[in-house]
Amino acid sequence: MKSVKKAYLLWLAGFFGCLGFHRFYLNKHRTGKLYFHTLGLLFLGRLNDLIFIPAMVEKYNLKLLLKYLKKDYERVIKIKKIVVDVENYESASWCRDQENDILVDIEKCKILLKKYEKKVNTYIK
Repeated sequence: MKSVKKAYLLWLAGFFGCLGFHRFYLNKHRTGKLYFHTLGLLFLGRLNDLIFIPAMVEKYNLKLLLKYLKKDYERVIKIKKIVVDVENYESASWCRDQENDILVDIEKCKILLKKYEKKVNTYIK
């Protein structure tokens, strides 16, 4: 998870956004290079970023959360397939234990998703 404070500090450290350090921090490498070589789009981009850094950080963090949720969901599906393939479900207790651990993680993520539900839905579409 990225921090708005760190992004603003990098914005300041890069001559008020002209060098694009804050963009590299938020994994926006292409625009980071563009800012670096054009002095923040001739100083206009840096003013834009001054306003939009919190939104850029939030977008990055939501994408990271969605990636984490998708990865955990895929793990649960794999484990369920293994359990179905095992003839004797009782002998596959290790699968059920692992599935329960993952389901707990997914429940924690769902709580976070409720907090950002509207914003996440816009990124999913």
